[in-house]
Order: sequence, then C-alpha cells, then structure tokens
Amino acid sequence: MRYLGTLGGNVANGDPGNDMPAVMLCLGATYHVTGKGGERAIAARDFYQGAYFTALEPGEILTAVRIPAPAAGHGYAYNKLKRKIGDYATAAAAVVLTLKG
Repeated sequence: MRYLGTLGGNVANGDPGNDMPAVMLCLGATYHVTGKGGERAIAARDFYQGAYFTALEPGEILTAVRIPAPAAGHGYAYNKLKRKIGDYATAAAAVVLTLKG
C-alpha cells in the first residue's frame, strides 16, 4: 500500500516538526476551512495555537491553502538542522526577503 500525504494534511495537523507550517507562516498563507457553520478563512499566523493545536473547530476540514504571489525582487530560503535524514529538525528557519530600489 502506498501512503501519500497532501499539503493540506501536513499543515492542518499542527505538528511543529513538519516543514510546511513554518513555510506557510513565512509566505503569508491563508487556510480555508469548511464545516457545518460554513466556510471561513484563517491566516496561517492565527491558525497554529500550540503543538498539535490549531484553530480548526470540531467537524471542520481544511479545503484550500492560498499563498499570495511574492513581490518582484524577492528571494527565499528554508533550512533545517537535523542529525540524519528522517529525523525531526532540531531547529529550522524560513525567510522571504524583498529588495526595493
């Protein structure tokens, strides 16, 4: 059996060891969630409330991830420190820089 993950599943899990939550925070992403009460949009910076705790309410599911197009003249980097491939990161950093002028 093949196990395939999704970007939505990765970010919705709230695992601080995953790479994508930090990247989404850095990129200014917005998550769209749907539940019995309808749809709502949550900025990535407001979505994560602690390790494995997110702004998802019971019965809600993440349905879309929106990432704004970066400004012209941008650069980016993501790096993490870990002992070996497959380990959780000991430390990680994501950055987007935009040059003006």
